[in-house]
Amino acid sequence: MHDKLPLFETSHPPLNDSVQQSERVVFAEATRLFVDTFQNLPGEEVVGWAHDRMDPDTMGAAGLLWFILKERFAKKFACYYSKPMSFLMNRSIAKNFLPSHLLLRCEEEKDLAGIAAKAPLIVIVDATSPETMSDLSRLMRRSDEIRNKPYFFIDHHRRSSQDVEDLPRAKGLRIEDSQSTCVILVHILRNLGLELNGASEEGFRLAVAAKAGIETDLIGVDQNGLSHSTRSALAYLEGVIGARGEEILDKLRGLKQPLSWYRKLGEALSRISEYDQKIAVLGLGCVDDTGMIPFVANELMATGPFKTAIVFGLVYDRIEDRIVAVDIDASGRSTQDTEIVLPDLFQEIFYITDEDGRKTPKGGGRSNMLLGDFSGAGASVPLRYWRDLPTPSVDDKVQLLERHAWPAEFLRLRHLIASRTGLKPDKILSAVPVAEAPDGPSSGDGR
Repeated sequence: MHDKLPLFETSHPPLNDSVQQSERVVFAEATRLFVDTFQNLPGEEVVGWAHDRMDPDTMGAAGLLWFILKERFAKKFACYYSKPMSFLMNRSIAKNFLPSHLLLRCEEEKDLAGIAAKAPLIVIVDATSPETMSDLSRLMRRSDEIRNKPYFFIDHHRRSSQDVEDLPRAKGLRIEDSQSTCVILVHILRNLGLELNGASEEGFRLAVAAKAGIETDLIGVDQNGLSHSTRSALAYLEGVIGARGEEILDKLRGLKQPLSWYRKLGEALSRISEYDQKIAVLGLGCVDDTGMIPFVANELMATGPFKTAIVFGLVYDRIEDRIVAVDIDASGRSTQDTEIVLPDLFQEIFYITDEDGRKTPKGGGRSNMLLGDFSGAGASVPLRYWRDLPTPSVDDKVQLLERHAWPAEFLRLRHLIASRTGLKPDKILSAVPVAEAPDGPSSGDGR
């Protein structure tokens, strides 16, 4: 952000008394930069981009951004993302609590390059690295025009080795103490004198989505580790949604996951004596729903004696009669930051390699043990070789992935994980049988 920006003055009290003066100054500067960015932006439409498989914090932030741009700047906002969302709660929030046509799947757009090229500005929401936005990063690699466009980012994650800040014309807001992107936008909204009206369905639903987003990003955080700005944003949203909203959030949290997820969890828990007793690492095999990967990781941490759980799988995304993506997805949780720094580990293990041999990380996360938190990390590595390999039908492609792709990718990842964690290879398990010398080609690094 700019240095020495003046406080953003408004007749409406921007933040409640629980927010310290230093944080008031940070959010006043953020609001000033936000206004400077959008008040003279040409056109009526604003294009946004979010990380793959949008999570509740990203969705809630997109909803708040939609509201602010509409109410303060008379602009329309749409946010693009790649790959299907994880968890039934996430999908329910997107369907029932956010405006229609706000969130748009990249895979369903016919002229994604044209949309990006025509936009005077692209707003990046809750994403640290371009590589976490599969289709946008692909467009950047193919087009210098798109890479060199103006970008405005709003994010709470720590800076990564390949960051949106490194783009030639990027500027924006990175406020790590906010602990979620929704918190940043709640404070900007209030600094601008705007209010979410809980008596209207629009304001109520947006507030429910935003509170769900903050709470999701605070999973595992000790209450004593909440920042003043986070407490203030939560208190404001609680006042907007009231008892009715809290009941809805309870129902969203209690949504039952698909039976197929519990089958995979059963396979994971049945091997509990075979894992290393500090670090549980499991490959789920070939799956069609990425949500089961963080689900199993969470349950392993909650159920077993482990200090770290890492779960990965080969995930295919099917739209009608097409497989539009094949990826290695991974999720990790850890309470042993001094021994296993998950965000760094995931950047080392999960990557793609370009034609010149340069490695581009496709994983990352957060490490906040000083706040009484646990580390969390995620990754999604596109396996274009397997996706593009021709087969007579979708069913034949799935069989190929199960018989050949998973054994090859599992053995490759087992070697990488073992070499970087010190685990014995036999402690890195596959939920489905894998032969030591699989037939068929290996995709190497997923190019």
